Amino acid sequence: MLCSDVAVAAATQRERLAHRRDRDAVENANREPRVRLGILPANSGKGGVLVRRVFPDTSASDAGLRPDDRILAWNGVELKNTEDLRPRLVEHEPGDTVKLTVERDGATVELGMTLRAIE
Repeated sequence: MLCSDVAVAAATQRERLAHRRDRDAVENANREPRVRLGILPANSGKGGVLVRRVFPDTSASDAGLRPDDRILAWNGVELKNTEDLRPRLVEHEPGDTVKLTVERDGATVELGMTLRAIE
C-alpha cells in the first residue's frame, strides 16, 4: 500500500523530482569560490580562456601562467569560455593542485597549479 501511494504521488505531482546530482549542481552554483587564480581572464575567439594579465604573488604567477596564454582545460575538463572557470574554482579548496592545459605560442603545455585562498 505504501509503495503504491508513493508511486502515485510521484507520478501525479507537477514538479519534477530532484536528483541528488541536480541539487549538488545548484548548491555549487550558489557557493562562493574559496580560491582564486590571479588572472584577468577574457574569452577567446578560439575557445578557452585567454589570460590578459597575471597578477604577482598568486596561484597563476606561481604556476608560470603568462599573458596571452590560452587555458584550454582544467584537470582534463575543457574550458570553452570564462564562464567555465567559476564552477572549477568552486570545486576546490586552498592547497588543492590542479593541472592546466595551456596553449602558448602555438604549443600546448601542461602546468601544475596549487590554488591559494582568496585574501
